[in-house]
Amino acid sequence: TVVVRPQEQEMTDDLDHYTNTYQIYSSDPKNCQNFLGSPEVINWKQHLQIQCTQPALKEAIQNLAALKSSKVEETECFLYMPAETIKKMIPSLLDVKKLSPKGGKPKAINQELFKLSSLDVTHAALVNKFWHFGGNERSQRFIERCIRTLPSFCLLGPEGTPVSWILTEHTGELRMAST
Repeated sequence: TVVVRPQEQEMTDDLDHYTNTYQIYSSDPKNCQNFLGSPEVINWKQHLQIQCTQPALKEAIQNLAALKSSKVEETECFLYMPAETIKKMIPSLLDVKKLSPKGGKPKAINQELFKLSSLDVTHAALVNKFWHFGGNERSQRFIERCIRTLPSFCLLGPEGTPVSWILTEHTGELRMAST
């Protein structure tokens, strides 16, 4: 079992589930419950997120949460899937969203109106406003930290304000995208 998490000195706010994030991978999901229950591995006293892509870990996490008298809210997200995967897993999405199953090359942007750039920390409030999981002080701090320390991309409109953006989070994922 592998657990990836921020360093302890970064996880000081017990209510900051944006930072208190764990990624878990296990070659033995049925027997990892004891390991994950150790206070040295996961601080169950904090508000936290556990991110994993292994459905087999779901039961272990739910059991641990029950033992620790914690409430678990499960969310399932697909951040990106190639059209071929969509066809196999959820073909109805192609019909509903009218996505092109063959993809295609995007049109070039008007470089007189739009400028490709990186986000600046002053843009954090805008990102926080539009991020589905944002809108609060902790999410604002998290977004600012991501912008300061990790790659981001945006299109600046004619007034110099981002009109489209994507950020890299501490997990290495490109998220918080919006247009």
